[in-house]
Amino acid sequence: MENYEGIKQAEGHLKLAEADLVAMQAAERAAEDEIEEAVQELRGTVTIIVNGVPHAWPKGKITYAQAVTLEVPDYSKHPEITYSVKYKGGHGDKPEGILSPGSSVKVKEGMSFSVSETGQS
Repeated sequence: MENYEGIKQAEGHLKLAEADLVAMQAAERAAEDEIEEAVQELRGTVTIIVNGVPHAWPKGKITYAQAVTLEVPDYSKHPEITYSVKYKGGHGDKPEGILSPGSSVKVKEGMSFSVSETGQS
């Protein structure tokens, strides 16, 4: 009987240790995210999201061509293909909109872009 109680007590300690480990791992991930944000701030970059994929981008503006190239790296080799570029989460004066060829928009941390092929021009 004592052995059974000892096993139950050990199982309880193991569960507590596992919960502590999960909490510590979550705290570590949060700290890593904070460090990454601080590094980006020091470097003068923000994270933008293009079709669900995060990209570090220099503070300032992004052009239509740059946004498309983040999604379609060989964009410049296929000028006959046109794309729709929509954004949201932008600055107060332009929180959302559409980028057209030749245009640009000021980027903001967490800004999201949707790039999709519209067909042949």
